[in-house]
Order: sequence, then C-alpha cells, then structure tokens
Amino acid sequence: MTQLLTMQGITKYFFGVPVLKGVDFDLGHGEVHVLLGENGAGKSTLMKILSGAYTLDAGTIALEGEPLDLAAWSPKVAEDRGIVTVYQNFHLIPHLSVAENLALDRFTHERGLIRWREVYAQAAQALQTIDFAIDLRAKVKSLPVSQKQMLEIAIALSKNARVLIMDEPTAALSRKEVATLFKTLAGLKARGIGIIYISHKLEEVKQIGDRITVLRDGVRTATL
Repeated sequence: MTQLLTMQGITKYFFGVPVLKGVDFDLGHGEVHVLLGENGAGKSTLMKILSGAYTLDAGTIALEGEPLDLAAWSPKVAEDRGIVTVYQNFHLIPHLSVAENLALDRFTHERGLIRWREVYAQAAQALQTIDFAIDLRAKVKSLPVSQKQMLEIAIALSKNARVLIMDEPTAALSRKEVATLFKTLAGLKARGIGIIYISHKLEEVKQIGDRITVLRDGVRTATL
C-alpha cells in the first residue's frame, strides 16, 4: 500500500548553516509516527516545512504517492490538502465561544448576517467526530487545558485532516487528561488518519507510537 506521506532528502539551511541534512520520513495510514530528538535536532523545522511555514532547500514530499508542488506550498495550501498542525501553544480566541472558534474559517452568512443555527450545527458535528461533549456557547477562556486541547483537535479535523501534526500535546495535561487524549488518537487511527507526534516524554512512546524516528543534529539516525 502507498504510504500516506513520504518526505525524501529534506534539506534546510539557515544563514548558510545546515539544520536538516537530507532527512527521510514517511507516515502510513492510521499510524502514529513519533518524532524524537533533543532540542535543536530539527524536529520542528521538518514539521514546519511539511506544514508550509518554511520552504525547503532540497528534497521532495508526496501525499499518497502524489508529488506536491513545493514552489506553491504554504500553510493554507497544506491545510487544504489535509495536513494540519495542533501546536503546543493553543491558537484559540479566548473571548469567543467554542462554536465560534470552530466556525472562524467558514462563518456562514447571508447579506452580512451570520446563520447561527448552521454555526452551531457544524460545531456540534465537528465535536461529535471525536466524541467530545461540551457546551457550544462556553467561552474558551473558561475551559481547562485538556478541553482546549480537544477543541484544537476538533478544529483540525473540521479541516478534513488526513495528516495530523501534534507538537508536545501532553505538555500541560494531567495523567487522566493524557489518557483521554490517547483514547481520542486511537479513534483517529481507526479512521485512517496519520499522526506525527512530537514529544520529549519517552514513557509515552510505547503507549502511543507505532514507529519512532530519531533526529540528531539535523540527521535521521534511526527509524524503529
């Protein structure tokens, strides 16, 4: 079966200094592939290239066997193709409601008026995909960290994510909240969504990971 995602020979320089040196990485359908390495190893740079935040200097990326046009690659294009990032620092608007945060990209309106019934219906459907029950009218600023994390995932999936990049998602979660998150990720795997999981917590690797790739000084040292 064709891999969901294939990155080959990814090379990146900053001010003439190589930070990624021909890195290969791939991701299967319904797989959690953990990306490990010390700070400065190149993990975030590799993912920012994939998500369109950085341009690469050499290499290729293919999605389900189809080479991507990296000359026109950007965060918006990446999201449109189903490559979505859930960052460690939440990208939520605290003074808006859960439903409003879910609808920010696509407020449905007619003659300048928002169709609130559709906003709430779409929000409810997005939360249902991860079995997350919450008051749609609750202000995000009132939510605990674990619920903000789940809301970020729901927003990512509402963008029809096929590849979900998660950067240190458990950094601020309790053990119980981590268990809830892992249960959600298991459901995403069952739906064929590929998950790239960055973490410094090695005890999580055996719990959540199917494979690991280790980066060191911009080089892939092993995939296991």
